[in-house]
Amino acid sequence: AEAKKVFELLAREEREHAEWFYNVYKGDPIDFEAFINAPPAADSEWIADLNTIKEADFNERKAMEMALAKERQLADKLRALSERIEDEEVRKVFEQNAKSTDHHFQLIESEFARLMGMVHETDIDTFVRE
Repeated sequence: AEAKKVFELLAREEREHAEWFYNVYKGDPIDFEAFINAPPAADSEWIADLNTIKEADFNERKAMEMALAKERQLADKLRALSERIEDEEVRKVFEQNAKSTDHHFQLIESEFARLMGMVHETDIDTFVRE
């Protein structure tokens, strides 16, 4: 149940991230609500990865492992892209999104540690004081 709450929080934040990109987009006008509510592209790497998973084998642990890998990949990709962007406003959106993605990684990592019965490094101070 806690893992589900983490993923729901991340989904809300992803919507906010999409708005950041939308606000600096200078191409043809598009309706944000239509865009954000559209189904994912069929050739999406995320969808392809999900389609390789057998539902019977998929559990909270595997969902979190996959999310950790995807968040790390995304942060790296956003940073690499930001280095090539000349427009300062757009570059800042990519950099801000990379930082937020790092935070997502930490949230998932903390929940994964809790799920596995481990003490996460961000929780160590709590245990040291007790």
